[in-house]
Amino acid sequence: MSTSQCTRGQNGWTTEGWRSITQKFNDRFPEARFSKQQVREKERELKANYKMIRDAKNSSGVGWNESLGMLIAEPRIWDELIKVDKKIGKFRKKPFPLYNDVASLHEGNVAIGDLNFTSTQGGAPPSAARTTHAPPPARTAPVPPSAARTAPAPPLAIAAPNYD
Repeated sequence: MSTSQCTRGQNGWTTEGWRSITQKFNDRFPEARFSKQQVREKERELKANYKMIRDAKNSSGVGWNESLGMLIAEPRIWDELIKVDKKIGKFRKKPFPLYNDVASLHEGNVAIGDLNFTSTQGGAPPSAARTTHAPPPARTAPVPPSAARTAPAPPLAIAAPNYD
């Protein structure tokens, strides 16, 4: 299903878009009979996992194995990532093969950096008045094990992501 076949508003799928998406799922899997709410909840879960992995991928010392669909990092880096967000721990040994598919749906529509805020935070930051989307953050290359042994790694600084 392509995004051009569904209606997407500024803040996500429109009511008509959700109706269309749900109908397409039910046409494909008629015995399941998904409700619109079930489809929306799964999309929220996938989007949250995507954002969590995207943020972890951009941390120093973290790589991505495209063929496995998994984050790759040394144990001490995983420990640091988990200190910041316990939920990332489930991806230590578990792949997320839908990463690129979810990215194609949401990149450019997922707030990053100082544009990432929720309505409960009291108002938009001054930079939220921008009219253009920020480019996706640059990927960092994983630290090869040989480089990690020859020089001490700099302290890991990871900002706590906001998944609201």
